[in-house]
This record gives sequence, C-alpha cells and structure tokens, in this order.
Amino acid sequence: MPVIECGCGHCKLTLAEDCPRMSLCCECKDCRQALKWAAKRGGKTPVDLPQPMYMRSDISAVEGQGSIRAFQLRDPARWTQVFCTKCYLILGVEHPDYADNVFMYSWIAARRV
Repeated sequence: MPVIECGCGHCKLTLAEDCPRMSLCCECKDCRQALKWAAKRGGKTPVDLPQPMYMRSDISAVEGQGSIRAFQLRDPARWTQVFCTKCYLILGVEHPDYADNVFMYSWIAARRV
C-alpha cells in the first residue's frame, strides 16, 4: 500500500489505493500561499508550480497522529490543509466539494513511499 510521508518521517498516511484519480499542475493562490506558509515555519521551499495528486479518500492507517494538525489560510475558508507540526510539510488538503471521495496532496510537499 502507498504511504504519504512528511519530510521528517514522523507523520505517515497509508492509503488503501495506489492509483491517483487525477493529477494536475496548479498555480492557484491558495496552493502557493499554503506552501509558503509551511516554508516560513521550516518546511521545504515551495516550487512555482505545485503538482497536486487527487487520491481516493481511503486512508487505512495514520502514524504520528499527535503531530498532525489542520489549518485554514483565512477565515472563512473552504480548504483545510493538514500538516506535520515537526517539519511543517502539508500532508493533504480537504475541500467540501470533494464530498469525502478524494483528498489532495502535493507530491512535492509530501513524498509517496
């Protein structure tokens, strides 16, 4: 099973399915701001054009749950980013329009093992 892992290896999300539903290059303000937010706190330097992957929302195991937090860039916000509090890498993003069918992660921010 594939694993999405933060940069320090403390937080891991094990997925039930290996194949992404969709991938694209994104230059939206929200993606760029979220990655810059994480970088200011010690995360990786963001790239100009993130490539989010959309995976089926079926997480079979979570490691480091005590170090996983959610945040929103602004109030009110529709996007919720989930990050590791140790290395500030964003593990995934949830949006109400996903309707619990998919979640997004940036292959640059978190690596798939």
